[in-house]
Amino acid sequence: MAASLLPLHGQRQGHAPASSSDPSASLTATGIPEVVGLIARHLSKTEVAACALVSRAWHLAYTPFLWKTITARIPNPHNALILPDLLSRFGSLIRTLVVTDLHEHFLSRSEPTSELVFDCPGIDNVVRLTVRTDRDKKRAFQSIIHRNRLTLRFLWLTFQVDKSKKSADWRGEPIMMLKPPRPDQELQSWLAKTRMPYLQSLYLEQWKMSRQELIWILRACPALTLLSLKDTHIVHEDVLLSTASGSLEDLDMTSLSIDAIPIDADTESGSSSGGDEAAETDIQSGPPFQHQALQTFRMCSRLSLLLDLFPNIKTIEFYQFDRPANELELELFCESIRSHCLNLTQIWSYGYECSMLPLVLNSLKNGKGLVEFRGCSDMPTVLSILEHARTLEEANLTDFTEETYLPLKFLETCPRLTRFYTGQSPTTMTDVKESVIDHGWACMSSLKELRLGIKKISPALIEAIMQDLGAEREVDPKMYVLKVVEDAKEATSSNKAPPNKASSNKATPWLVLQQRHRQRILEEIAALTPEQQDFRILFADYLRKLPCLERVNIGSGYYKIPSRSRRMSTGM
Repeated sequence: MAASLLPLHGQRQGHAPASSSDPSASLTATGIPEVVGLIARHLSKTEVAACALVSRAWHLAYTPFLWKTITARIPNPHNALILPDLLSRFGSLIRTLVVTDLHEHFLSRSEPTSELVFDCPGIDNVVRLTVRTDRDKKRAFQSIIHRNRLTLRFLWLTFQVDKSKKSADWRGEPIMMLKPPRPDQELQSWLAKTRMPYLQSLYLEQWKMSRQELIWILRACPALTLLSLKDTHIVHEDVLLSTASGSLEDLDMTSLSIDAIPIDADTESGSSSGGDEAAETDIQSGPPFQHQALQTFRMCSRLSLLLDLFPNIKTIEFYQFDRPANELELELFCESIRSHCLNLTQIWSYGYECSMLPLVLNSLKNGKGLVEFRGCSDMPTVLSILEHARTLEEANLTDFTEETYLPLKFLETCPRLTRFYTGQSPTTMTDVKESVIDHGWACMSSLKELRLGIKKISPALIEAIMQDLGAEREVDPKMYVLKVVEDAKEATSSNKAPPNKASSNKATPWLVLQQRHRQRILEEIAALTPEQQDFRILFADYLRKLPCLERVNIGSGYYKIPSRSRRMSTGM
């Protein structure tokens, strides 16, 4: 590998390419950081470590890539003895740190070194930090977060909590050492010691905090664009104080205001009354706080009254940690969207309760309308999405339900649609033919990617249509690498064989399978029925008229469509 890089080094320095017999030439090639980066990107950790042992020059070049990404569990006491020295020497090279601890192990690890080994002054340039461990080790990571607060861009914190112990300190305030400012402390002075100016993505799981504590976090992260709250409880400050001897599930839900309803609680919530503390925004007087940069909020419906903090939010994501909401909760959620989320245009609802989506989607009519939807798609949800046909640009209905309803209706009524993906659907070739001839597609001038499930369409017919379009099947990179390797083996075998026997070498099994599959498809294409041939001509001609179409999948994988100029030049 190194020998092939020698001309680059010679050309970079303005000299003739180094001789392949020069033993130092391969080492000097690593003087180009871009070359080292390209090499290390395609090597495993073991291979990078081997490169670092070749010479002093390679040690200096490859060691940063060896430490760039560290994934580790909380160490046991044995290897904790050697890690502090290594981390003090190389910790500053770590850019991505992932620390995990299996739930069944952490209770038996009470040694201080097992939790503090990563609390090392040398670890001070981390950009991405992911922590999944028990709450007892929380204090060690407070220091790590605070030490790297000026470099962090991505932070994911999950501290596993044994709810049966009814822990009193299960709360979000300590996660970034964001202790509220003292009454005599100015806000700017407090921010100077706590601000994380470049943090863009924050994931908090299994926390309990008040609305005010969340505001402290938001104030300290002015560049935050994504906030994810999973299994997180937003409660009032007085509720936090009253839970010192019990869990949140023990509380009388009727005594809380609506924004004190816990997310993913095991008990069903009831009515609630408001409190003055929910309106508190700062120790300083002034307008209510709002985070201007946040654009994506991963949430549950019970977090609806936090939406007033995010006036510029564009995307709301629901994941499997949500559950059906009661009528009052859903009404408050939709009202919050109408009042505070005028820029909201994207709804992602993976694993979300379908019955709630129509009301949520209808709430977007007061704003800019729905631009992108991903998620579940029962019939009421599909009808609600189609009410936003004028603004819809992307709809991903793939793999979230057993069937996709009315897929052709999207193509016929959404003029701005650029990407459309369906799962299984009852759409037949006759339906597609009627759609193309009788209605036409409103998105002809904008559609770039299409995945359309067509019932009972054969692989041979799909291949014939793609051949007419001049499309190329997208190959799995792993299969492509396998083909290259086996082609190389075949070439090597041919070179070693006697000249009179080289042509008799058998192809590799993978190539044999591909050749057989190709031959079978060609035979099936020749045997297409007249009805299938008519559909082939009609659909291929129609897809050819879509000027922006780049990728298409109608049942047997994605194909890359040549550009319109290329199609015209080849007469397709």
